[in-house]
Amino acid sequence: MSLERGIGSPAEQPGGDVLFPMNDGSLRILCRVTDEALYRLAGARFPTAKRAFDAVRLRIEHIASTKYTKGLVEMDGGVTIRLLDVGNGG
Repeated sequence: MSLERGIGSPAEQPGGDVLFPMNDGSLRILCRVTDEALYRLAGARFPTAKRAFDAVRLRIEHIASTKYTKGLVEMDGGVTIRLLDVGNGG
């Protein structure tokens, strides 16, 4: 099953990673995009990681959903988007 946007706001973490909620039906899945992956997707034109995330959120959510559908999840059931997941810009 693919993921859908979850209820809740993305949260910028120390170091620049962004955590964001997604849902698999009624199950909440916590997702993370690393600062390196976010930089690759959004570039350096944003003053904060949160603003960069907002600018490319749909692409990030699509990548997270694709990884989840393929079963590429972390030990805790969440999804992490890393630099290798986005290639040259997703």
